[in-house]
Amino acid sequence: MKKLLMLLLAGVFIFACSACGTQPEEENVEGDDTAIENPVDESELEAEAEAETETEAGTEKNTALSQDEADALYTKAADVYAIFDSKPLPTDPSEIIEIDGIDGYEIVSVNRFNSLDQNEELNVYNSLDQLETLLKTVFSEEICTELMDSKIYAEKDGVLYERPSGRGSDITRGKVLSKKLTDVSDDSATYVISVENIDPDTETVDGTQEVSYQLSKINGKWIFTTFEPLY
Repeated sequence: MKKLLMLLLAGVFIFACSACGTQPEEENVEGDDTAIENPVDESELEAEAEAETETEAGTEKNTALSQDEADALYTKAADVYAIFDSKPLPTDPSEIIEIDGIDGYEIVSVNRFNSLDQNEELNVYNSLDQLETLLKTVFSEEICTELMDSKIYAEKDGVLYERPSGRGSDITRGKVLSKKLTDVSDDSATYVISVENIDPDTETVDGTQEVSYQLSKINGKWIFTTFEPLY
C-alpha cells in the first residue's frame, strides 16, 4: 500500500514538472501577441487628415489678392505707365534723328526707372526688350502691345531713343479719397480709386468720381488688364 502511494506521488510530481516545462512556450506565445508597440490610433489619423485638409483650404484662400498687395501693384503700374505717358524718360535734345521713317527721336540720357518699391533696386533700362519686360510685370499683353506700338521709344544701333510726347496732368481730378479692392476672387478683382472732382473753371471741389481698374491672375501673377492714368 505504501509502495502504491509512493508511486502515485511520484506520478503527480512528474506531471507537475512536465507542466512547468511547457511554461516558456506559453510566455513566447503571449510575447508574439504583444510584439507591436504603440498601435495606430485611428482617431489620431483622422485628426491629422482633417488638419491637413484645413491647412490646404487655408492656403487656397490666401491666393486671393489682398488690399496691401493691390496698393503696391497700383503704385508700380502707375509709375511704369507714366514713362509712356506723362513722365517719359529724360532725353538729350542735342541729337535728333529719324528712326523707321519717324523724325524727332532724341537719345535717352537717363534711362532709369524707379518702381518706388523700397525693396527693389533702381533698375537701368537700355533697350526696347527691357522696357517691354518691365511692362509685363504689371500689365496684360494687350496693354503692353498698345504702349509699345505707340512708338514713343525706339532703338537704333543698340541705343535707346525717345520721341518726346509727354502730356500735362488731368486737372479735373483732385485728392485721392480712398482705394479699395472689390469683387475679389482667386483669379480676378476690381481696384477702385475714389478721387475729388475739380471744376476747372473755379478750381474747387465739385463732388467725387470713381476710377475702376480690372486685375487678373495670369500664370500665377497679378496684373492689370485695364488701366488709365489717374491724373
